[in-house]
Amino acid sequence: DISSNTALKMFNCGKNNLSGSIPDISSNTSLEIFKCYENSLTGYAGGSVPSTLLSFDAYDNNLSASAVNSILAAFVAANASGGTLNLGGTNAAPTGQGINDRATLISRGWTVTTN
Repeated sequence: DISSNTALKMFNCGKNNLSGSIPDISSNTSLEIFKCYENSLTGYAGGSVPSTLLSFDAYDNNLSASAVNSILAAFVAANASGGTLNLGGTNAAPTGQGINDRATLISRGWTVTTN
């Protein structure tokens, strides 16, 4: 459980064949880089993302449209600017408000990759 490590600055679990959901990282208030790419993750546990988080790679998982939309909404709510958010590859495409949230992040200087 990474949530108890509030001083954590970088988390990398890429290419580990993990399943389940991306954890709630709202208590990781120092987190700058989160990488969980090329796994078999399907969901997002929810919660906010810290405004310090400016690099998030979760491409090539099996995230549902609901999970992609929730992640995009969390980054919009964090109100940070100028990061990179990669949710492309084998994940579902955003739908509805997720499409608007993607556009909002891009307008704030984010590089956002989705399907």
